[in-house]
Amino acid sequence: MSEIVCIKIFIDKLKAEICKDYLSKEGIVSYLNSDDCGGLEPQMAIHGVKLMVNEEDSKRALALISDLETN
Repeated sequence: MSEIVCIKIFIDKLKAEICKDYLSKEGIVSYLNSDDCGGLEPQMAIHGVKLMVNEEDSKRALALISDLETN
């Protein structure tokens, strides 16, 4: 079983959602993790929104996100 690793931390939840959707379209399962009480207290997400993927997908996911951010 593969470990789930954090590949990027976002300040903006919308940008995190966009990257998660992009990875999904490319066939990579990803998860968002934040300390905002399930969205009820967004001001509590002082540590950002973590984008998590399976370890074996991490290199490809990072490359895809890098391409997305530069275009």
